[in-house]
Amino acid sequence: DRLQEAALKAYDILYSDWFAQLFSEEGSPCLVDIYNNRLGALATRNFQAGVFEGAEKLLGKYFDENYKVANKGCFSCPLHCGCFYMIKEGPFAGLRWGKAEFATITNFTTRVGVGDIEIALRAGVLTDKYGIDLTSMGGVLGFAFECYEKGILTPKDTDGLELQWGNGDAVLELIKKVVFQEGFGKILSEGVKRAAEVIGKGSEDYAIHTKGLEHIECDPRGLQAWGLGYAVSSRGADHLRALPAFEYTISPEKAKELYGTEKAADRFSTEGKGKMVKWFEELRAFADSMEICKYITRTGLLFPEPLVGMLNAVTGMKYKPDDAFKIGERIVNVERAFNVREGFSRKDDTLPKRFLEEPLMEGPSKGHVCDLEPMLDDYYKFRGWDVKTGLPTRAKLEELGLSEIALELQKMGKIPPEKKTRLEKK
Repeated sequence: DRLQEAALKAYDILYSDWFAQLFSEEGSPCLVDIYNNRLGALATRNFQAGVFEGAEKLLGKYFDENYKVANKGCFSCPLHCGCFYMIKEGPFAGLRWGKAEFATITNFTTRVGVGDIEIALRAGVLTDKYGIDLTSMGGVLGFAFECYEKGILTPKDTDGLELQWGNGDAVLELIKKVVFQEGFGKILSEGVKRAAEVIGKGSEDYAIHTKGLEHIECDPRGLQAWGLGYAVSSRGADHLRALPAFEYTISPEKAKELYGTEKAADRFSTEGKGKMVKWFEELRAFADSMEICKYITRTGLLFPEPLVGMLNAVTGMKYKPDDAFKIGERIVNVERAFNVREGFSRKDDTLPKRFLEEPLMEGPSKGHVCDLEPMLDDYYKFRGWDVKTGLPTRAKLEELGLSEIALELQKMGKIPPEKKTRLEKK
């Protein structure tokens, strides 16, 4: 009965949430309209721009009207954001598949200057069948296409492929080369960081990654908290570690209640973003531990009260809302400690030079860059980490009951000694 009551409360939250309703109707392709038209922060031609001129035929509504056959949902999920789709005519006539995500569409269209959604749908089937990540594939394609534009690569380097923006046939052919590590594809198969190291000639400036992981198609020049989230993510440019969607969806009043300043609701402001990213990281980690989908917790269900209510109903435990933050905080600190052990510090919490130095030239985010450094200071302060180095302090690890980890890092010389841990006292 308690579980059913908690589930019904969760359903009520979802059914009253505007974003959940939109997601239920269009799935994640609805984000094409939001990031391109509303925010001007959609990766276009390898992040050279934030607005794609042909996006009207890439929108979720357009996809639904022309390709969707039926809705599809995971077992017992009230959001049912997926679908089955089919291409009815043209060179890909008869192609059928299940679910096209925002990343499916944008990685193989806007990111490489292609305006044909059917190229993206075909590319999505290829990457699914080959077991290749959409965003990393889109990242290496965008990188290669820009290197070709800049003259760093020529047809001689690319096995004769003309990697001009908008060449959908080249997109499909290059995907196959990457998958089977054929010719030029073998270089790209290692990801943009290693590919740029091999190619050289200044190509490093066009390799869009953080800690070696390619970025999703959301440009942090128009979303400051997202930029911070990318930078501090434990596994590189992973937007899902924080996914601070409230940056552009909540009121200034709610932002002040949650993060201490109304400016946290301003996507161009850096104020309050350190606390915001910390808040999101911890609740995301907690929800991940409960095996709850990121799309579900992109709504009002992310707040600790409904999450804890469901957990208590299943386990019979008596967790409180504050416990969700503490559990999430421990997870984040353990992951950070792992990276510190491997040599990571503040110097690695950064973004590609393009985001930090090159303003967007058009659209709703025109004139903006990602102002990362003040947000990092703010984030480390709220985390209780050393602001100069970005390393967890021994006091913070002790506070979280991670004395064993603190001791290991100290013995390795990764963090300075402060006081004896409980383990040392024993």
